[in-house]
Amino acid sequence: MHFDGGAIGVEIGHSGFMGSENLFLDCHWLSLTIGGLLTSNPNALQQTVIGGNFQGCNRAIFAGAGSVPTIHGVGFQTSADCDIYTGTLSNNAMSVQGCRSKSVNFINNAGGQSLHVAGCSHVGSSNGCFLAQPGGFAVVLACISNLGNVVPTLWATMRIENSWFKRDDWLLLDATHLWWKPNNSSAFCLELENVTGGSIETRRQRLMTPDGETITTLNYQLA
Repeated sequence: MHFDGGAIGVEIGHSGFMGSENLFLDCHWLSLTIGGLLTSNPNALQQTVIGGNFQGCNRAIFAGAGSVPTIHGVGFQTSADCDIYTGTLSNNAMSVQGCRSKSVNFINNAGGQSLHVAGCSHVGSSNGCFLAQPGGFAVVLACISNLGNVVPTLWATMRIENSWFKRDDWLLLDATHLWWKPNNSSAFCLELENVTGGSIETRRQRLMTPDGETITTLNYQLA
């Protein structure tokens, strides 16, 4: 099915009720000024997007409320804001696998949903963001980004492994925007394993902040 032009391709749960368990198989979404697929209430759950393509949308997949837990094998081009956006947590999780993005910004997990990103290529034409993770749990596995960075904030609890980020400044960490204990209920933690960022190869490392002012780097040692 093809959704072309206008504000929204498909909005699920506009009335404020239900709209769960839908499958979008090899659908194509083009030039939508708000979003390609939008979920609009907490019961608009379990949307599945397999294959297909989003091109020239503002936010391609916009999980405003509800969930889009499966996004597999999807292509994205020239999203104005980002390809995938989450607006709320509400005990939701998301799996993004085997996708290819030519947009500047790939994922903004603003809702802090538990996120698994695997086998994705991000090949935008200018510097942007591969993943913004303001709190919540995330795993990034076997991904490549040419010009995107990773931006953890708040209590982002993340693991990145066997991935390649080609920018030297691929990791944007500002200790003043990260949580730590005991001042907060949860604490920021980032683990890296077999990650190449620019020209630097990291075998295994943990990053955290003890005070919201500095970043502590711990390198694992082989016995």
